[in-house]
Amino acid sequence: MITPVLAMLLALIGPTQESLVELSVGREGQHLLRYDGDALEALPVTHESTLLVRIADVTASDVGTFYDLRFIGTRPGTYDLADGLRHLDGRRVNDAEPMPITVTSVLPADHQGDLEPLTPPPAPGGNGFRVLVSLAIVAWLIPLVVAIRRRIRERATVAPVSKTSDAEPTFADQLRPLVEAAARSELSLDEKVHLERLLIAHWRADEARPADEDHATTMRRLRDDDDVGPLLSGVERWLHGPPTRADVDVGALLAPFRAAPAVRDVAEAPS
Repeated sequence: MITPVLAMLLALIGPTQESLVELSVGREGQHLLRYDGDALEALPVTHESTLLVRIADVTASDVGTFYDLRFIGTRPGTYDLADGLRHLDGRRVNDAEPMPITVTSVLPADHQGDLEPLTPPPAPGGNGFRVLVSLAIVAWLIPLVVAIRRRIRERATVAPVSKTSDAEPTFADQLRPLVEAAARSELSLDEKVHLERLLIAHWRADEARPADEDHATTMRRLRDDDDVGPLLSGVERWLHGPPTRADVDVGALLAPFRAAPAVRDVAEAPS
């Protein structure tokens, strides 16, 4: 858009007498024309047009009328922008200032019209791509290898322990889940009966102790025993008191039974 101030400056400068303008085929140029005659318009474009001219803007002011011309050359050569304009009644423009332009070719002068071969882009499988893929695979494999090596070392470390786990369970191992449940006040009535049967069977395994006495007598003897007594008293106290583990040392209570074999046939213990 041409402002009034710009129009006054152009009027003071006078008619534009530009030197020859050069631009390549297909590139748009611009020229500002001051013309005070009858209104102008651009020639219609046809398939034979070698110069395409359009009027982007027209500004009328006290100092004259200004046409903002935009143009594109379709073939190399020298042209006058006036040849791309006409009056509204179709008359040629013969009284406008000279507007010579030169359109140059983007091809060399000795070009025969053959298509230039295009350089193909690098294939995705080029060396750079292979390097990136290789680095990504290595980065992915490193943590996997480290994890496998760590797992092998852990298995080698725990291998001796696994032999111990295959050993015959002791009487302490047999009692532990029942005693721990009692310490949490979670031992059921059936489990309490089962625990008593285990202790009685363990007690009567000693041939020096009588095997034909009644259940009540056997329980009194168990409470008086140095090994079984603390365990049996602790179980009864946990079952009738609040659930707590603060003062419970299950390992100490089971220590006397670590060397004793597990009881094989509890069902034969009298109830």
